[in-house]
Amino acid sequence: MKNAPFLFEPKDYFGFFAAAGWQPKEIKYFAEEAQRLRRPAPFPWHVRLITSVLGMLMPPEKRRAMEQYAGFVLFEPATGHG
Repeated sequence: MKNAPFLFEPKDYFGFFAAAGWQPKEIKYFAEEAQRLRRPAPFPWHVRLITSVLGMLMPPEKRRAMEQYAGFVLFEPATGHG
């Protein structure tokens, strides 16, 4: 990463792509997909333990935000553009 830093970091990803004429078609979050597929993320056991304990202690809205921290989006052209 030192030689190839990630430089794309808009404050509002969805707003950035909407302004360019794109809308989300499908959104999947890594944590939710891991649960759905019953394939936990390949983190060391102590990281999984800490995340599980923190998840149990967090209010539901914080837990949901943590579960939706990372994922991927499939975009499609917005209707009315193009």
